[in-house]
Amino acid sequence: MGTGLVLNVSIDGKQVAAVPRGQTYSGSISPGQHVVSVLLVPNQLNLRPTQKRLSVQAGQTYSFTAMWQGNRVLLM
Repeated sequence: MGTGLVLNVSIDGKQVAAVPRGQTYSGSISPGQHVVSVLLVPNQLNLRPTQKRLSVQAGQTYSFTAMWQGNRVLLM
């Protein structure tokens, strides 16, 4: 990710964080089906948010890394 970009993180359509490069976000989420979305801002390439659907289990920890692949952001 480039200089000055921030990764907006949303869960189920609600923004929960704006994460600068090299930083992390940590939060709690209730068990069940959820959608995690990320979008780089400013969004000069008019990219759509990257989404990851997940089934959250109680007591589990989930970790994702955002990275570029071609002209889009992946959640790994």
